[in-house]
Amino acid sequence: MLLTGTNSVRCTPASTIIIQINTVINFLRSRYLHLSDKHCINIVPCFPCFKPFYPLNTYDSLLDNFAQYNALLFDLSIALNFTIVDFHVMDHHIGVDRMHLDFKYTSLVKNSIIHYFEYLSSTLAPSLIKLPGRSKEAEARHNKRRHIKLPLKQQQFYLTRSITSLWSFKSIKNYLHQQKLKLQKIPPIYRTTLRFQFNDHVDLQTAEGALPQDAFSQQSYS
Repeated sequence: MLLTGTNSVRCTPASTIIIQINTVINFLRSRYLHLSDKHCINIVPCFPCFKPFYPLNTYDSLLDNFAQYNALLFDLSIALNFTIVDFHVMDHHIGVDRMHLDFKYTSLVKNSIIHYFEYLSSTLAPSLIKLPGRSKEAEARHNKRRHIKLPLKQQQFYLTRSITSLWSFKSIKNYLHQQKLKLQKIPPIYRTTLRFQFNDHVDLQTAEGALPQDAFSQQSYS
């Protein structure tokens, strides 16, 4: 959802702003194909303003530019197939600075956005446009980088537990399976210590809760 600021329309001819909006929309849609849907780009008409500023330094020229901008924006929405979302901001909603919403009406914007997205979620089906995937070469490069980074990542998330000689590789594996822990592999035992590595902090926290300090003691072995 986009909104051209009041200051922009105060200072810039409406036709110039419309050309810029046209350029931005075409650029976005050339990069993100799903934005071709009418409801994926939403633009709000500019709010009223009664504070002239150079070069639109007369009251009449200011109002004319705002009216022209909103009219051209509507025409552009038809030409480029996007949605105009009207927040229904009226003249009496503008504050004493003659530019911004009066504090009594600031909820207009929030409520309008909420109501519009509620409408979208209740009436429109998800987009069925399938975005192009990576090429095979790009996918291979991505996987290679991921495999290189994974051991470094796992080194950040680990815990250690003491273990007695009663525990075999098979018994360790069965115990971990019962606890439903996410491990890439069962590490070797080094000086009566097991060092477990995890992919992220969530898996690490889960393991810390499931494996008490004496999890692999003689008393725990069965």
